[in-house]
Amino acid sequence: MKNVKVVLAGFGVVGEAFAQLILDKTEFMAEKYDLSVSIVGIAGASKGSVLNNDGLPLAEIIGAKKAGKQISEVCDGEKNLSTIELIEKAKADILVEVTPTNFVDGLPGTKHMDIAFDNNMNVITVNKGPVALDYNRLFNKAKAKKLQFKIEGTVVAGTPVISLIEKSLAGADISSISGVLNGTTNYILCEMEKGLDYESALKQAQELGYAETDPTGDVEGHDVAGKVLILANAILGADISYDDVSCEGITKITSQMVMKAKAEGNRYKLIGEVINGKNVKCKVQGDEVAVKVDSALAINNLASVKPVLVDSNSFLGSLTGAQNGLVIDTDILGEVCIKGPGAGGRETAFAVLSDLLSIVTG
Repeated sequence: MKNVKVVLAGFGVVGEAFAQLILDKTEFMAEKYDLSVSIVGIAGASKGSVLNNDGLPLAEIIGAKKAGKQISEVCDGEKNLSTIELIEKAKADILVEVTPTNFVDGLPGTKHMDIAFDNNMNVITVNKGPVALDYNRLFNKAKAKKLQFKIEGTVVAGTPVISLIEKSLAGADISSISGVLNGTTNYILCEMEKGLDYESALKQAQELGYAETDPTGDVEGHDVAGKVLILANAILGADISYDDVSCEGITKITSQMVMKAKAEGNRYKLIGEVINGKNVKCKVQGDEVAVKVDSALAINNLASVKPVLVDSNSFLGSLTGAQNGLVIDTDILGEVCIKGPGAGGRETAFAVLSDLLSIVTG
């Protein structure tokens, strides 16, 4: 049986859920893939760190975290290492990087990934910051070292958007990707349609855990902008920055606007969209023509986030609550649609497990 060793940077909701998923799927992975997975190092911001290259007792560690204890209290190994020291000392095959997202400079996640590649580890991440800001450099570094860089959980949590495009749609020319990429804003807009004003809907989303105490990243569209940037650079081969994404949130959408749209059979959705700028169509005197540009997504507004009126009976219009969904426009199959949960610890951890199995099975 093949044993894969993993070091885990970040032990919040997603990190803990991933550790639990490894426990839950132990028998499944052994039977289906002849595989065992050992987490040899964990570094958490609040619960300490521990490294044991023979493997850590996950059940005890998860129990300690739930009890509010330091994880190092329940197992043997090197303790109180910084995350960087832990990655450098770990004899691991894969770094799972699930530290909080930082859209300003991508740190500390970017540093963790660089060190992992320098130590010949593959990297799996759900951390949107480094992928949105530095994907091309990180991908090329991994490629040069013949390592893998997996990012499934950065866009729609566990819903397999990236693997769908890279594998199942291989050979198709994608002209655009658009959709609902933030569950918080979708929930708020749906509740406003039921009669709540914006402030009441936001408060309800916060009480249910959909929105943070500071909801700016969601309601102003910044979270979706990061995901749009990932789709542009990682999927469509662009090389654009965060400033190239035109971004508008939902804070100017009023109850009156929502109810008027409803009466007309429409709904407001916060839509993130990427249009492949290598072949942009525009209208000239009523005729649609293709305009070639030198750089993908080099034309203003080809990567955008904004509230859009959609038909209530359309695919995107049918997304309710915290659901996410994408429409991928292809040359061969036309529109391919996928929907699923866009958040949640276990759902996001599933994306990590899926990426891990992809690495192991080649």
